[in-house]
Amino acid sequence: MADEGYKVRVLERLKIKIGEAKNLQARTHGSSSQRDIYCTLSLDQEEIFRTSTIEKSLSPFFGEEFQFEVPRNFRFVSIYVFDRDRHLKQDKVVGKVAIKREDLASYNNKDHWFPIKAVDADSEVQGKTNIEIKFEPAPSNKSTNNFSNNRRLSVRVLECLDLPLKCGSCDPYAVVTVLYTNGKKINKRTKVQKKTTCPQFEEVFLFDSVDREKDRDSYTVCPESEVEICELQIAVWHDAPGMGGGDVFLGEVRVQLRGMQQQNAAHRNAW
Repeated sequence: MADEGYKVRVLERLKIKIGEAKNLQARTHGSSSQRDIYCTLSLDQEEIFRTSTIEKSLSPFFGEEFQFEVPRNFRFVSIYVFDRDRHLKQDKVVGKVAIKREDLASYNNKDHWFPIKAVDADSEVQGKTNIEIKFEPAPSNKSTNNFSNNRRLSVRVLECLDLPLKCGSCDPYAVVTVLYTNGKKINKRTKVQKKTTCPQFEEVFLFDSVDREKDRDSYTVCPESEVEICELQIAVWHDAPGMGGGDVFLGEVRVQLRGMQQQNAAHRNAW
C-alpha cells in the first residue's frame, strides 16, 4: 500500500527564566536614588509577559519563569527593563536584552548574564522594504513649454517584510516623500494593508524632477542645475486611528538622489 501524505504541525515551546539584574544605574533625581524595577518579555516588540515589580533596588532579584507555546515566527526574544518612577509618574525603560531566535539553542538549560543595552528609536526598528527607483523621460505637454531635459522620478513600493506588531496588530502603510534642493517636499502614501507584517503594496508614484509649481501660469522653473530631487524618504506607519497618540511609526528608509536624474542608468531595485 502506498504511503499517504500527512500534514505535520510542529509545536514549539519556549521556557525563559528571568533571574536577576545587577548594578543598575541610580536615579539622578528625587528623594531616592533606588529604582522600582520590573521586566517585560517580548517576541520582537510584542509584549507577552511581565514580571512583578521589585521596589527600591539597583540589583533586583525576580526568579520568575515563563513557559509558552510559540504563537508565530519571530526574530528576537527581548527582555525590557523598566523603572516605575513614581516621582515622575511614568515608567521609564532602563534598557533591554535582545536574543536572536537562531541563538536561543546555545543558551539552552544554562544561566547566562547578558549586558543591558540602551533602547533608542533606531534599535526598535525592524524589518525591511523593497523599493524600485528610476528616472525616466517625462511625457511632453504641447500646452506648455517642452523641457527636453526634464525627467521624472518613478518610485515603486513593492513590499515589506517582518514589520513589528504594535499592540498585537499591524496595519501598515507607506509614506513616500521627495525632497528638492529648493527645500520643497512632496508626500504621497500607499493604501493601508490590514493585519499583516509582510504587506504587499505594489504601488507606483511619479514625481517631477523640477518644481513646476513656482509659476503655474507660465510654468517658469529654475534651471535643472539649480533645482533637482536630492532625497527620497519612505516611512512605514501602523494605521491606528483608535490610539490616543495617533498612527505609530515603524521605520524609515532614506536614499540620496542628488545628481541621479542626469544619469541614463539611474535605476535601483533593492531591499
